Amino acid sequence: RVVLDCGMKGMHPLHMPSVSGDPNLKVERLNAEHAVCTALPGARDYALGDLVRLNLSYADGTLNLYSRILGLRNGYVERVFLCIDRL
Repeated sequence: RVVLDCGMKGMHPLHMPSVSGDPNLKVERLNAEHAVCTALPGARDYALGDLVRLNLSYADGTLNLYSRILGLRNGYVERVFLCIDRL
């Protein structure tokens, strides 16, 4: 089991995210502030503090919570979107 420091307060709970780069780590459920994942056979070993990237399929329900959204391409920040109402 792997527990991530993100949950339905930061991601829409009806659209389960997938893990980017490790098809053997599955997000099973979202609690308020944590995502609980199951490590299937073949998943890499995760340690405290490891970065796990998630693919979000729906963001409309949570965009209002953030002052900035980062646009990444190939691991680099390509663009910063400012949410003016939150500044």
